[in-house]
Amino acid sequence: MSLWSYLCAFLACVELCCGDYNMYMNSTESKKIFGYAANFYFVRGGRIKPNAVGHPINVPTSEDCISFTWEATNLKNKLHVAISIILNVSKMVDIRVPSSLRTIPNKKKDFCITATCTHEKEGFVAIDVHFNITGFGGDNITNLQFKRTKYCEKDIRLASKDGRVTNSYSVALDDSKFVYVGVAIACAVIVTLAVTIAVLHVQSIPKSDKNKQRDQPRRPVGQPPRLVAPRVVQNTRPMNLTVPVLRHTYLPPERLGPVGCPATVLPNNEVIVPKPAETSTIGNQIPQDPLHPEDTLPLREKRNKEIREKLQDIVLDRLRVSLGEILQEGTFGKIYEGVVTGPEDGEGQNVFVKTVSEKASDEQASLLLAEGSMLKGLNHQNICSIAYVCLSEEEVARPFVVTPSMNQGNLKNFLKKSRTPEGTGLEKSVTTRDLIDMALQIANGMLYLEMRSLVHKDLATRNCLIDDEFHIKITDCALSRDLFPMDYHCLGDNENKPVKWMAVESLEQHRFTTASDVWSFGVTLWELITLGQQPYNSIDAFEMVFYLKNGHRLGQPTGCPDDLFTIMGYCWALSGEERPGFAQLLILLTKFFNALIQFI
Repeated sequence: MSLWSYLCAFLACVELCCGDYNMYMNSTESKKIFGYAANFYFVRGGRIKPNAVGHPINVPTSEDCISFTWEATNLKNKLHVAISIILNVSKMVDIRVPSSLRTIPNKKKDFCITATCTHEKEGFVAIDVHFNITGFGGDNITNLQFKRTKYCEKDIRLASKDGRVTNSYSVALDDSKFVYVGVAIACAVIVTLAVTIAVLHVQSIPKSDKNKQRDQPRRPVGQPPRLVAPRVVQNTRPMNLTVPVLRHTYLPPERLGPVGCPATVLPNNEVIVPKPAETSTIGNQIPQDPLHPEDTLPLREKRNKEIREKLQDIVLDRLRVSLGEILQEGTFGKIYEGVVTGPEDGEGQNVFVKTVSEKASDEQASLLLAEGSMLKGLNHQNICSIAYVCLSEEEVARPFVVTPSMNQGNLKNFLKKSRTPEGTGLEKSVTTRDLIDMALQIANGMLYLEMRSLVHKDLATRNCLIDDEFHIKITDCALSRDLFPMDYHCLGDNENKPVKWMAVESLEQHRFTTASDVWSFGVTLWELITLGQQPYNSIDAFEMVFYLKNGHRLGQPTGCPDDLFTIMGYCWALSGEERPGFAQLLILLTKFFNALIQFI
């Protein structure tokens, strides 16, 4: 027999000894974990994907199933399987492996290794799942090691005398809830008695007295009502979020691994994080005292004069601005499509023009200039700075604030339209990958502001612009109160604020820093993932401080990966010192983005 014959016989034997198979996480499970419906392959055509196999995946607390799908594609060789489970902590989860998992079937089959929390201990448990796959004659042993983690909660009421946990898991009210129920019942009885006495008293009053009482003044509109117990946030899963504590302003790069973030990482892997700016805020206003408006009138006039002097270098002749279609219109504000015309630089440039209507007051016109110029002089790919301004001393002529246009306009309106395939008018739909890329761009723009010791104070999707290629620019908050009235609330101080985007210290102490911008960024990230839903939709604005200080936060949106929701949780730490900076947020989001595009 020739050498070639021996070689052919050897290759045939190898083919019999080595079996091809596929092993992956199906699209349904991938949607739960990563927020993207696609098969997540660990082994494809017999080729192992080490990055996918070694990628640690967190199993949600509410899920007990560690899901896999497999099938043998080479019918000549039966592949035998042995499964072993290794836990780093005992008595935290109860593992069940189906007894039928002895060989890889020839047809596609889904199976589940159950990991049920025993609720005897609280904390994270690492679950290492080992698959030993052997081919013909016990040779060609392949070992696959999958890393899973799960968080379990402890419930002492489920433990019996011998220390074992019963199978029927039911949530019981804790002692504090019994107290609240008792107080609520007592209050209901008192209110009922008070109403009954009041009705009897009113019936005994003569008619003239009733008229006098009807004429008595009611509670002033600006006076806040009495706080009541917070309600559950609608359209999200209600929760009490335990925010992880970050003791440093940034995570060491060696803990996070390499990321493509040259704007924030120096060659020596040092991340630049400037100190939060407490005094340099953009869009500062002189508040008006509703009881003594004359006290701030001279200051307001001085401020208006300073703003006009600041804008003299970008003043444009009003005749060079050609107004087109109205894009948005509020009670006193309007945004037009426009074109800058004329022989000078900028001819034929498409722009957005913000202005106020004829019925707007002089104070509202001045506020447009103040807020419209908040980003003046800034030059960054993710910042939309003011380009021109049209001023006039005539009372009938209102100022124009001119900014570069982006053809998809306001980001919040775009997200709402993208809920339907035909809403945006684009051929491509918005994916999770696109939304994370938008978040990265917003974080990059905010890092630029942080590096310049500037605080935005009103970061939200309504104050961002987007184009057809999904490029994002952060813009000023001029006219936002008028165009998005549902996003702003007055808490009795004669000033409309974005209450549900504000940090606790901003609501309580009127203190704005980079840390408070980070809080707003977490809410903005939540807006992106929910495609423009309203945060804390069922919570009254007057209840927000009480609600947040008692540990409540926005719930995890449907389809939002746990790792991404954890990043939101970092932004909502009660103490500003425990929140990450925008450099750290860029690193965390970049790592998540890279994992998303690498494995799906």
